[in-house]
Amino acid sequence: MLFNKYKRTSTLKAKYRNEPYDRFLIEDLIETNSLNLLVAPSFTGKTYVAMDICRAIINGSDFLNKDCENGSVIYFDNEMKEKYFYKRMEKINFQDDNDNFIYYNNVFPDVSNESEKQFFIEKMKEFVDDEGANLIVVDSLNSSSNGLDENSNKDMREFMDFLNQVSAICTVLVVHHTSKYNNPKCLTREDIRGASCIFNICDNVFVIDSDDDVKTFKSLKSRNAEKLPKPIPFKFQNCGDELVLITTEPKVKAEKPSKEQVLELFKDNSNKTVLFKHFRDNGLAFTDQWMTKLLETIPQIDSKKGLNNSTIFFLKS
Repeated sequence: MLFNKYKRTSTLKAKYRNEPYDRFLIEDLIETNSLNLLVAPSFTGKTYVAMDICRAIINGSDFLNKDCENGSVIYFDNEMKEKYFYKRMEKINFQDDNDNFIYYNNVFPDVSNESEKQFFIEKMKEFVDDEGANLIVVDSLNSSSNGLDENSNKDMREFMDFLNQVSAICTVLVVHHTSKYNNPKCLTREDIRGASCIFNICDNVFVIDSDDDVKTFKSLKSRNAEKLPKPIPFKFQNCGDELVLITTEPKVKAEKPSKEQVLELFKDNSNKTVLFKHFRDNGLAFTDQWMTKLLETIPQIDSKKGLNNSTIFFLKS
């Protein structure tokens, strides 16, 4: 039965040919439908960083000068009591009434229980379809794994494989701790607490280096990138009663193309993946979300649905 589950190239082609390859939830850092790990020692502000990511996605703003795809967030907090989580939200002025933030406290499925796992997956699908959810935060790995041995590859593979399954529905960010003894100024893979499969199964792994007031959001793994994203220095700054996370580097943006440039390079009757690759190969800088909106404003261009619900762009006759 196991070896009857193979696929031929034609099957893979039909399923994935029109799928965009690198659509990002957070520009250059986190792809949609990826499994991500955020690691830092205690008291370095990793929960505040996770909250700031949530705020950026909910507001459709930027995180450390990186564009974010707008959507709803589901947050599983198994680290602290509701009251203290709210106080942290209040500290960063993220406590306004907002239906796009869905909060669970001390709730997560037992991955050894198939019915709990299936119910969770169906519930997440509902949130994606009905609420526009595009990020699930699990804070933290240890407190959400229901007594599994963090140092056991067998236990952690079961837990991480389940999160990987969930990430096919919605991007997942897992907050995790470092080992007890580490150099917080320059964290490495060896500083990540627990079994090696935790790192191996994730698509992207980020750490927060901390040197007094100066911190760095750093990538240790980026599965689908040719090279690791550039580390981003940042700091927490008090603005009145509010704690603000700001990058210490200026925002540098490539010049966005004009409608005329897009039309000049337009490849007629192309699906979105082919067209966007053609644009990028010819030096047009953009995010997928931004370019899709621009194409809708160009009167000479129209679109239709193609195979597998793909979008085909063409020039009007």
